[in-house]
Amino acid sequence: MARTKTIARLASSSGAQPSTSAPSSPSTSATPSASTQPRATLAPQDYAQAYKWAPLHLLAETSSQLPADHLATLLKGVEDEPSCAIDREDDRNLGVHIPPQGMPICVDDRATNGMPFTFIYSTIFKRLRLRLPFTFFMKELLTELNVAPCQLHPNAWGFIQAFEILCNHFGHPPSTDVFLYFFEAKNPGDRSWVSLNGVTGRVILGLYQQSFKDWKGRFYMIISNRHSPSLLEGFPLYWVPKVQFRKPRGLETMAPYERELCGLLSGLGAKFGSSTIIKHEFDAEKIERYIGLFPLFLFYLPLSRAFHSLFPNMPLMHTPANYLYVFELLAFLSLGMLTLCYVELMQI
Repeated sequence: MARTKTIARLASSSGAQPSTSAPSSPSTSATPSASTQPRATLAPQDYAQAYKWAPLHLLAETSSQLPADHLATLLKGVEDEPSCAIDREDDRNLGVHIPPQGMPICVDDRATNGMPFTFIYSTIFKRLRLRLPFTFFMKELLTELNVAPCQLHPNAWGFIQAFEILCNHFGHPPSTDVFLYFFEAKNPGDRSWVSLNGVTGRVILGLYQQSFKDWKGRFYMIISNRHSPSLLEGFPLYWVPKVQFRKPRGLETMAPYERELCGLLSGLGAKFGSSTIIKHEFDAEKIERYIGLFPLFLFYLPLSRAFHSLFPNMPLMHTPANYLYVFELLAFLSLGMLTLCYVELMQI
């Protein structure tokens, strides 16, 4: 009883009012139309009983900070509220709604009478430029981590976005195993939102922002419609109470093309800013200039492949020290050949 009263007080203080409407009837289609408006079937004071596993701060996390016209502003992308399209083809393909008043972040489809949905924080669209539907890589990663989209801290989404852009830039499909070679999930403890950290000795990307502010209390409800029937397939939709944390991936379990990608990314020899990579997603020249990709590096990879085919037991080298060693060896051999040529010319 005390827990229920606390939730009611928190909901009231956040501006949410108990729902007095009758429960909506079950949806007759698995792909609601774009005009379908989500309706809550639970009053704010009932969530504590329905989701006993949820801590109080999750039950109090509602989308109460979004102004009424925020969604229209996001989709228009007006000058004073910068954003990009949130669908890869047409925003009309999406059913994007502000959640019913007082609905907490940790609910599932019991709160909507069986209508499937997922929550995504507005900052993921506005600042990290996430677009829907999720790519295969994103769906696979969410499934492997066993987390809902709203469960990841914004900086974690920054790593995911920047990693996928880098892989695409180099012409490699992004791999979940490769991502989890460079990053590991951090136990959130009392914070609840899951963060990702670079694995010690393998850091390739920096945080999008050191301290994210004003992102809580601002999330959307995403539903599918006839334009995007598979929008909500292939990943956890709702907050997962207990997240399993695993050790980082090792090279020995990867396919050859994944080990090659690990070598390529490790060999860049620097930690790049996620925000800069994301900013230049559609400008390959700027990404290339930012990374500082030079011809010798492009020459290295075929050379490493040739060595690996001649000596299968020699692993693909993927650290800056390896690159330096190869370049020094090539320079020494080149100098030796030039010396021999000079001696021959002097004898003529």
